[in-house]
This record gives sequence, structure tokens and C-alpha cells, in this order.
Amino acid sequence: MSSDQPTFCCIGESLWDALPEGLFLGGAPLNVAVDLHALGQSVVLLSAVGQDTLGELVRRRLEEKGLDTSYMQTSSYETGWVDVRLLDGIPSYTIHEPVAWDDLSIPSGGFPECEYLVHGSLALRSQTSAQTIKSAIESQHSKGGHVVFDVNLRAPFDHPETYKPYLYTCTILKINEDELSILEHVLDVDIQQTASMQQRLEAISQTIECSQILCTQGAKGASVWKEGQYWQQKANAVQAIDTVGAGDAFLAGFLAGQAMGLSMEDTLQFSTTLAGFVATQSGATPSLSAYSEILKAKRSNPTDTF
Repeated sequence: MSSDQPTFCCIGESLWDALPEGLFLGGAPLNVAVDLHALGQSVVLLSAVGQDTLGELVRRRLEEKGLDTSYMQTSSYETGWVDVRLLDGIPSYTIHEPVAWDDLSIPSGGFPECEYLVHGSLALRSQTSAQTIKSAIESQHSKGGHVVFDVNLRAPFDHPETYKPYLYTCTILKINEDELSILEHVLDVDIQQTASMQQRLEAISQTIECSQILCTQGAKGASVWKEGQYWQQKANAVQAIDTVGAGDAFLAGFLAGQAMGLSMEDTLQFSTTLAGFVATQSGATPSLSAYSEILKAKRSNPTDTF
């Protein structure tokens, strides 16, 4: 990969989260892209907004953050938005449709070459966007790059027939503990009720032939299964305001750490710390400038703790 090509390409939804405190940029692929860029990574976002004021504002906010918007598309549908309700900091969502990110198309010049293609499950609800994402995955496979599948099961867009085929196309799978239980059922994984987290992730890995699985566990931390090895990281205790975007921050922190060559222990410690910080802030993409410096320092001094 040449130096002018992005390390990461995030594809899928960009939208506005309507929280009690106001409108915040959102959508898992957008959140991951913004966080990766904030952590010093080269990233491009392939998404779509409408020909409306909210769409113009998405572009403006992304450009203000310094993100590459050259692959942002404009749709005849309105810009996406989500009503977010919080109960003790835990969000529930009303996701409107059809919206611009349901209308993703293959870029006229083809997909950007990258080391990691990152996509989620929500944008698969639309046949148009699903076909575009499928083409992006096929292109990525042909070039030998990683495909990161970030599962975000949001009712009513959580039908197994929509996302199940994509479990078999990823090289890195990111889920949370609730989604792990769902996937065990969807994939008909033969596992004991008393099985450990390590055994559960190994069983999923063997079923879908994916060598790396990340599982966030909320206040308990996170676990990783990679090529026959297992790691677990406890989370720091924080006073959460809302958890919107915390899982996306974890994924961005993890991918950035691995791309920078950090050890798995350091990567996990950093990504769980980052997720905890985002949970203490309103909205999914607060400033991460301090954490970018922490990550750089960690790379220079790998024995330091966060």
C-alpha cells in the first residue's frame, strides 16, 4: 500500500443522533472514522447524506475535524437521523428510514485501497447499500486486506438473514456480550452454558473461520480471541453520562493500536480506557486529542501504563 492511500476505509451510515442535549454526529462507521482520524490514523469515510441542511452540516463538521470527505455521496433521500432515549445512561434508538445512507453506491472510480475495510450491520438493512458493501468486501478480499465487521444489532433491523452471511466474510469481528449470545443461537454453536468467555469466542471463531474476535463487555471490560490466543482486560470504573459511541471508540482505539504495532495488552488497555472516556461524555465523538498524545507516547514507551 502506498503512503498516500488510507490505512482504513469505513463504509456505512452517517447520521445525527437526537439526544436530550441536542444533535450529535453519529452512525457507527462515521464514529469509528472520526475516532481513528483523531488518533492520528489515515482514514476515509464512504457514506451518504441528503441534499438538505443536515447533510451540509455533516460535511462541514467532518471537514472541521479534518476528515477526508471525498467519498461522501449525496442522495435524494434525506440525511439520516436517530431518536436516542437514555435510561440510566443506556441508550435506546428509533432509527428512521429510508434515508441517505440506505442509498450507497459504488464510487465511480472504484473503492479506495486500504489495509482495513470497516463496516457494520445496520447499513445492510437496505438492499442498495448492502450490495455496495458486498462489492467493497469482495474488492478488499481480492487485494488481501482485512475486513472488519462491527455488529450493531438494533431492532427492528436485526434479522439474522440480513447480517449472517457477512459473519463469514470478515477477518476481524467486533461484538458485545449481548450480541455474542445472539450469534451463538443464530450460528447454532454447540457450547456449554458454563463455558468461559475464551471458550465461547473460540467456538464462534471456529464456526465462521474468523481469526480475530473482539467482544466488549461494558463495565467488565473487553476480551479478544486472536489466532488461538486469548486476552481479557478489565475496564476502569467511570461515571457514565451516556454510552453512545463507546463501543465505536473501543474499536477505533483497538484498530489504531494494532496498526501502530502496540502489543495486544497495550492495545486492549488503551481501547477500554478510551471507551470509558467516551461514556463519560455527551455524544459519540467527543474530542480525543489527549488520547492521541497518550497513544503516541505509548508507542514510544511501551512499558508505560495508561
